Amino acid sequence: MNASGTYSADSLPRQSKGGIRKSPNRLVVSIALETGLNLRASATLAETASDFKCTILVRKSETTVDGKGILSLMSLGADTGSLLEITAKGPGAHIALDKLAGLTTHEGLGFFSVVDRDGPSDRPSRNLQGH
Repeated sequence: MNASGTYSADSLPRQSKGGIRKSPNRLVVSIALETGLNLRASATLAETASDFKCTILVRKSETTVDGKGILSLMSLGADTGSLLEITAKGPGAHIALDKLAGLTTHEGLGFFSVVDRDGPSDRPSRNLQGH
């Protein structure tokens, strides 16, 4: 991580011909809030992520930030409909992603819409090519 709280592109799976390469614990969400990833949504995401010991990274386009930092999340400038890739590594990673996926219905606000999910889950995964 550099001084601005971002990570290099090597921290997350790279895109390949078949779409985004799958990683063990990955969640792709679309921002559903009309105001984008605002302060309240960033704080809720960071607070939820901070409940877990695993490393949680959030990527939008080529920028990757620490999922436990409110200002880092806000620096992504994620508008309504933006796709975010959330990855988790370490102890409890799949549980953390399940909890983060639950923010789709957080207090009825619908912060995110789950677009794709890899890793331990009953839900099938979709290829993101063409999105």
